[in-house]
Amino acid sequence: MSQTASLRICVTCRRDPEAAAAPEERDGARLYARLEAERQRLAEAGIGLSEVRCLSGCKRACTALLTGAGKWSYVLCEVDPETAAGDLVDYAERYAASADGQVAWRERPESLRRKTLARIPPLEPAAPTSDTNERDEAA
Repeated sequence: MSQTASLRICVTCRRDPEAAAAPEERDGARLYARLEAERQRLAEAGIGLSEVRCLSGCKRACTALLTGAGKWSYVLCEVDPETAAGDLVDYAERYAASADGQVAWRERPESLRRKTLARIPPLEPAAPTSDTNERDEAA
């Protein structure tokens, strides 16, 4: 199946910023490791999995990003690295199957329903209209 969505996990996240931890022991890295075990399931649903170094959700770690071409993007925060990997995969599958990335609140796994930090509209190509072209030429 071709990739229709991407799940990106911040691997630098630490729920306790004061706690010293080796990179592989950070909460985000542990969440990513759990999701790697689901890589085949994600791929079968058309979802790519990748790590990212910082989604700027440090005060509400762990953070994850769901994104796809022509779809709304969602930054999720305070994702529990110990228990939420399966729910995150379920949510990502519903996201990938949707036309625009919007998954009804009631259809999201309960553990993730109140975890949206940001909702970002799809990036649409800037297609100039004839009015814009006329204004640009007149200027």
